Amino acid sequence: MKELIAKWLSEPQTMKMLEQNVSQICLRFNEWLMSPQGNTKINEIIKQSRERLKDKLSDYLHDVFPKTVKSALGSEKLWEWFESTALPTLSDMLSNYIIEHRQDLIDNLKLAERIETAINDQDVRQFHKMINEIAAQHLGAIQVLGFILGVMVGLLQLLQ
Repeated sequence: MKELIAKWLSEPQTMKMLEQNVSQICLRFNEWLMSPQGNTKINEIIKQSRERLKDKLSDYLHDVFPKTVKSALGSEKLWEWFESTALPTLSDMLSNYIIEHRQDLIDNLKLAERIETAINDQDVRQFHKMINEIAAQHLGAIQVLGFILGVMVGLLQLLQ
């Protein structure tokens, strides 16, 4: 059977017939591709392929990305590079930026306005209570220190 098929395929008439059939199929396929029906079908295939690719890529990134980040952050070489190269460079860049733009930074911070607003927004009773608490803490410390100093001075006077 193999020999008969091989002989039949090697005949010039068979080759010519196959050539014509393949040529006709290609022409009909080309016409179909150019037709509205073919164009619609191709666009549908492209849309489905994009959706599948998007889903596969999303699944892949959800699986692989966290592992990759965890591995990178656990890498000693990364932290050594960061400490030896990136951090000094960033520090220099930040220092230069602050020096060059210090007035803009001060103006943008508006510290005086913020302090004034915070004080004006502060409840007077709450502010008074806070001051009394702080003063009580420090006055207690001053009293204890006064007692200790008084004892020390008294002992020194007794020893003389």
